[in-house]
Amino acid sequence: DLMVAIGNVLGNAVERASMLEAEQHAVRELVALDEIALALASTLDADDVALTVARSTHRLFGAQRVVIARLTNDGQALLPVHVLDNGVPVREVETIPLAESIMGLCLRERRPVQRRRGTDDGGTTPDPLDGRPVAVLPFEARHFAAGLGTAVAVPVISDGTPIGALWLGYEQHVPLVETDLQVLSAIGTHVAIATKNAQLFEGRERALEELRAAQQKLIESEKLNAIGLIAHGVAHDFNNVLGSILGRAELLKGQVRDPALLKHAEIIEKAARDGAETVRRIQEIGRQDRIDDFVAVDGSTILHDVLELTRPKWTARSIEVTATGDGGLDVAGNPSELREVLINLVHNAVDAMPEGGRIRLSASRVDDRVVLRVQDTGCGIPADILGRVFDPYFTTKGERGTGLGLSVSQSIVRRHGGEMRVTSRTSGPDRGTTFELDLPGFTVPPLVAAATATSGAPGRARILIVDDEENIREILSEMLSGDHDVVTAADGFEAIERCKSDPALDLVFTDLGLPGMTGYDVAREVKRLRPELLVGLVTGWGATLDPEKARLRGVDMVISKPFRFEQVLGAVDEALLVRRAR
Repeated sequence: DLMVAIGNVLGNAVERASMLEAEQHAVRELVALDEIALALASTLDADDVALTVARSTHRLFGAQRVVIARLTNDGQALLPVHVLDNGVPVREVETIPLAESIMGLCLRERRPVQRRRGTDDGGTTPDPLDGRPVAVLPFEARHFAAGLGTAVAVPVISDGTPIGALWLGYEQHVPLVETDLQVLSAIGTHVAIATKNAQLFEGRERALEELRAAQQKLIESEKLNAIGLIAHGVAHDFNNVLGSILGRAELLKGQVRDPALLKHAEIIEKAARDGAETVRRIQEIGRQDRIDDFVAVDGSTILHDVLELTRPKWTARSIEVTATGDGGLDVAGNPSELREVLINLVHNAVDAMPEGGRIRLSASRVDDRVVLRVQDTGCGIPADILGRVFDPYFTTKGERGTGLGLSVSQSIVRRHGGEMRVTSRTSGPDRGTTFELDLPGFTVPPLVAAATATSGAPGRARILIVDDEENIREILSEMLSGDHDVVTAADGFEAIERCKSDPALDLVFTDLGLPGMTGYDVAREVKRLRPELLVGLVTGWGATLDPEKARLRGVDMVISKPFRFEQVLGAVDEALLVRRAR
């Protein structure tokens, strides 16, 4: 009886100890689950979620190897996101086909799956649930061969859809009881919820970023539209001014013989043309149908032009500017646009050298390309902002800068089929900045057959010039009066009376913006009265006019202000030849 009593006492003690151990084990698992849940709640980054689960599972469940994997887009494999080997992150980038791991099985059956290293050589292992032999899949087989004894896979399912798996590997055989598997399943559920929350948060952040980008794009678009509206509002008057400057400079060139005065007239002429190009490009903001007519531009010549045009900017400062380059360095481009880019770079270089320094302009050939350089010995551009200098609206000049100069310059160079590069140092003997314009060289096309014989000189014509700007009327009259008879009118009404009273008229040149009636009104009325007369529109809006729409309104040709001497004479000759052909 005594022995029976002792046995009962010991049995009860063992049972209570087992129950206590089970309760303590359950408490530890609940604490572990709570710690993982708290850790997951502290982050909204999907990558951090995976790393948190991997580290917490390793620490709380003692697994030597932990793999967090997500399902690939095609749903046929798993991609390891985080892998810990004894707590140390390792990198694995190879996908795991679902058919080659118990992770695929756990996703298919939507429950935790356990496997342990077998003792036979047949590639099988007893199923922990019923002891029947089951195949060891390749992923687990590799880990068992490396020394692991047990593998456990837990599905991660979000809203009923598998999204990944949690895989644990133990060196010894660690049989997990049902409560362990339930806790691991709960961890999988927490992971799914945390992952979904992270994805929702990341989606929200992406949406906000896209919204901010769209807002910024809209703001920039509105800025450009505002610039375009302002430009269109003043284009007519501004181009009239440029037309006067350019016309007077061309007339002056034909009258002076002093080389110094001739040089000044040429510089004024180039500056006026460049100003006209700038206005034209601003007027074309938003247009996508522009096609550039490029010509051969000598790189060395354009550098010397830039040196002279920028001289007022640096000549009174302690800055030395030189321009070097061999002849024959032709690029295919628009000379006014290229001058604008280089002038902007020189002005920036001058601003970077308040205490003085050197600017070197150079041109060289590299294979079939020509590289134009602007080098300065200024303060340099810090490395952290060097990559942003071409961004629209980025400026280091504060309120003095718009942030458009280098952005526009880069657009111009790209339109020329070129590339714009920058290097800079803020210290040392090589301190300063170098900008390079890498442009395609000009290829001379093969000679073609001579043009067909001309129809002879068009002869002398009688031309009516209609413009409310007296200066423009005078310039056009002086340009044309040497070869033709010229009469003028200050508005559309006077022009119509001239057409009625002067049967000898051959051609009418009219401005678009006239008081009382527009140039289109003049063209329509002239065509009604005298259908044989040709009408040319001379206007500061020329860059934005549709030639076909102008033709439907009675206009035979469009000449943009500011106009060139040879451009006007050529238009007259062409018009007279067309009229003769009729």
